[in-house]
Amino acid sequence: MAVLSNDQLEEVHLASLRLLQEVGVEMLDSRALDLLATFGAEVDWPSKRVRMAPELVMDAVGRAPARFTMHSRDLERVVEIGGNTMVLAPVGGPAMVTNLDTGNR
Repeated sequence: MAVLSNDQLEEVHLASLRLLQEVGVEMLDSRALDLLATFGAEVDWPSKRVRMAPELVMDAVGRAPARFTMHSRDLERVVEIGGNTMVLAPVGGPAMVTNLDTGNR
């Protein structure tokens, strides 16, 4: 399904890279900030805002797998991401996540 032309996709891509470099994103997790700083991202610790150079972002994108499986306890709800598979899902984030160290949050 192609909603945007290749030129439009390139515009969105370049704008997203510019936003990540100039504005950045706020991350509440100190471990994520530590990791990003280790790889060369600029971290403003008081505001927990991280800015990333386009090269850093594209290097990370290049390392991502072309496809992966999201597993579920219910085997009928396993979802393949990537390849020729289209997945439509809400992106608001999970209402609750479980961490083996700290339990539910």
